[in-house]
Amino acid sequence: MRDYKQGVQILNEGYAKYSKHGRAWVSPTILCQPTVMLAPSHISWFFKQPEDVLSNKVVQASLLEAPYVISDRLFENPLHNDIIRKDLTRNLESLTPGIVEEINVSLDEVWGTDTETWREVKVLETMQKLAVRTASRALVGLPLCRNEVYLKNAIHHAMGMALGGLVCRLLLPGVLKPALGHVAGLPCRYFTWRSYRLLAPQIKQHMEAIENEPSDTSNPEKGSSYSTLENIVRASLKHPDPRERSPWAITERVNLLNFAAIHTTTFTLTNLLFDLLSSPPEKQYVERIRDEAATVLQGSNGPWTRSAVARLYLADSAIRESMRCSTVGGRGAIHEVMSKEGLTLPDGQFVPQGTYLGLPFIPIHRDEEFYPRPDEFDPERFLEHKPSIAILDPEKDGADRADEKSVSKKQALATTSETFLSFSHGRHACPGRFFAAHVLKLALAEMLLRYDIQHLPERPVGKYISDFMEPPTKATISVRRRKATTSSSGLQAEKAEEIVNGNV
Repeated sequence: MRDYKQGVQILNEGYAKYSKHGRAWVSPTILCQPTVMLAPSHISWFFKQPEDVLSNKVVQASLLEAPYVISDRLFENPLHNDIIRKDLTRNLESLTPGIVEEINVSLDEVWGTDTETWREVKVLETMQKLAVRTASRALVGLPLCRNEVYLKNAIHHAMGMALGGLVCRLLLPGVLKPALGHVAGLPCRYFTWRSYRLLAPQIKQHMEAIENEPSDTSNPEKGSSYSTLENIVRASLKHPDPRERSPWAITERVNLLNFAAIHTTTFTLTNLLFDLLSSPPEKQYVERIRDEAATVLQGSNGPWTRSAVARLYLADSAIRESMRCSTVGGRGAIHEVMSKEGLTLPDGQFVPQGTYLGLPFIPIHRDEEFYPRPDEFDPERFLEHKPSIAILDPEKDGADRADEKSVSKKQALATTSETFLSFSHGRHACPGRFFAAHVLKLALAEMLLRYDIQHLPERPVGKYISDFMEPPTKATISVRRRKATTSSSGLQAEKAEEIVNGNV
């Protein structure tokens, strides 16, 4: 039970005693079976192992208690990964106007439009509403992304999936799961049914349109009409497994993507606001990120574009730094040993089949060897003297050369490394990280362009459950819609406001 209250302390102690000396060690955890924590010197070897030796997919299915809480087919056939990694990333340009519109409609609702009175708002609650709307705009589009029933159901389904997995894992012995496991999954299946009722007509419409296409029609670039849902339907219809071709199966997949997007975006934006607003006021990070956004918008002559978002260098660095300082999960990249013969680790230790291996994310992110002043939140940490952050394109294994003067992949938010693991790393790095980075920068820019936000005298403290950090659920900030004023860089905020309003 020590892990429940002191999970991060256990990680830090084990990291100092064993990891820093190149040795693996066993970390107890209440959320899954004891996990062997690898040392930083093992990371390169770790991510090079093939799926039949070390599997992350099996662990994901186990943690979410498939097939009791959700269908195990989602992990057997992860066709959504390629759609998110390739199609969604490739179409960020056409998706951007809709995402910006949804961010601003959400902000108007949750933060208000009053330019005279300060309004106190709960950060976690309002960021969750913004996250679910922007994710839904990208995944299913209008009008469902404005449907309050659909949006609330998406949030409840995500919560039901997480809680159902925990209940099944913590309270049900293995021998009882076949009989009682599906009871833990009832809330999740109920909200899947509710999602199905709203999504099915749209899915069937896409199915009919695709089936009536000429036989020689490929899947062309959709441009401004790109639809993520249509691409999921298209991939499902082509899949050899007939179970994938039903509207119910496609609804399950959309809900899984919602689950991934809602929690991560909500927690990241919440932590980011707390980190920025409690930073030293004399540093003026909020004002400087606002000025950067106004300057970029002015330079791009109007609406946000993919290349304009890529020029938000300080915003990019600040978000990456917040994800480093406020890492949500202390352990990560958990893989199961699949080889029947077991596996010998780089330090010579042997682990049998079925062993869980993982990495101590928080200690790595707070290691002074990798990050000078590791306990300090420094939004400029990842900036170069002459910053230039490219638009990363996973298909090219490089970058879109739209804005490349002195490109450094190591500085970009969506870039993973052996010392920055918030999106994991290697072949199992988050496939949606390019989309996530794009949305996070747009959300931060729009919040600061449209609102004044009062400084926090100290950062609200989150609650750790084992190694998982839940941001403070009731912490508030004071916001007020901005009037036309002159920003610190000398740019007229009124001009920026006019530009932003052109997006709505």
